[in-house]
Amino acid sequence: MLFFIFGLFLGSLLNNIAYRLVRGENFVIGSSKCDYCQKKLNWYELIPILSYIIQKGQCRNCKTKISFRYPLTELISGLFAYKIAEKTLLLNAFNLTNFIYFLYFLFIVSLLLILALYDLETFYIEERIIYFAIIFWLIFIISFDYVNFPHVNFADSFNYLIYLPQTNIKEYAFNRLYFGYLLALGIVIIFLLTLGKGIGLGDAKILFILGLYFNFGDIILTLVFSIIIGGIFSLFILFKKRKTKQSIPF
Repeated sequence: MLFFIFGLFLGSLLNNIAYRLVRGENFVIGSSKCDYCQKKLNWYELIPILSYIIQKGQCRNCKTKISFRYPLTELISGLFAYKIAEKTLLLNAFNLTNFIYFLYFLFIVSLLLILALYDLETFYIEERIIYFAIIFWLIFIISFDYVNFPHVNFADSFNYLIYLPQTNIKEYAFNRLYFGYLLALGIVIIFLLTLGKGIGLGDAKILFILGLYFNFGDIILTLVFSIIIGGIFSLFILFKKRKTKQSIPF
């Protein structure tokens, strides 16, 4: 439960970072404020999910409706934090090894959530986050010996359908780069075949990052869920808004 609560507050922070990145604001300093009336928010207005429910989804000052994306992101972040703690065995044994691996995956998931929120508003990928993720991955594989860490599978047995041996740090790094380039190449091919109308090159960058951090089976499962969610959203646009030509963030 503590990891879930921690994830809720992390989600609130990620919302704030994404919001300020889109608007070119400094996300390190400065107080949170209402998107509309610009009133600075008090601490009791920033409690994840609870504040949204108590305030009935609107600003206490100007009564403008607050986007549902904020509590939804907090909830997703909370669930991710709990699941990562479970998969890295941190719930069973709190030790330095498990804690480092927990932070490793929580870090990349946090970056991916920021990218998703940024993409949702702008339909672009913030490349500085991509570079940051690559640098962090390089620091990790240089600083830590992979054989000292557990093989974390988020998709469980699905990963063994496509598996390459990785008994040392060189094999681990090679496999991750191989998966990353292979996945990115698939997106580039789709981009070329559809003349840029079917998918954006930003998705190739994200899949490259996914290849660096996750097993191939985890990524395939992620793509399946992404397609399903994108399909549901597309059907909503088609039947609710009667639009057949509208881009959606993948």
